[in-house]
Amino acid sequence: MKSLSLVTARIVRENEQYKYKIVGKGEKYLVRHDENEDAGVKTLEYLTPFAKEPVKIEQITLLKPSVELVDNGDADFTFKVGIQFIQVDDNQKERKRSQTLYVRADDLQEAFDMSSVYLNDWLCDKAITSISRTGIIDVI
Repeated sequence: MKSLSLVTARIVRENEQYKYKIVGKGEKYLVRHDENEDAGVKTLEYLTPFAKEPVKIEQITLLKPSVELVDNGDADFTFKVGIQFIQVDDNQKERKRSQTLYVRADDLQEAFDMSSVYLNDWLCDKAITSISRTGIIDVI
């Protein structure tokens, strides 16, 4: 089963315009990995060819299993979508539940459309409660 982690890495790149090194602040990456894989190692392998100095992993946060990713391949931005739905439990009681969805899209409208298509497969009442653009640089 695939897991999602949010990895913050510090990377040093060269600025071609000014010909000096720039130390990147903590850049965030969303990493898809197997349960037995280390998200930090996968991030290091991905970023090392672009770095002028060794990459530092500052933080790794394993996201809840309910967090999902809808990926549009080479989209420019990552949006965080809040979803709320009503779930009926074993005692026939209705409970409000929420879920987070990360969507790779080029703009807000595309993120909303992709989220709506994803939610059409659900059999319960659902609502998109929020959509916001994140500072996530890339999905690995």
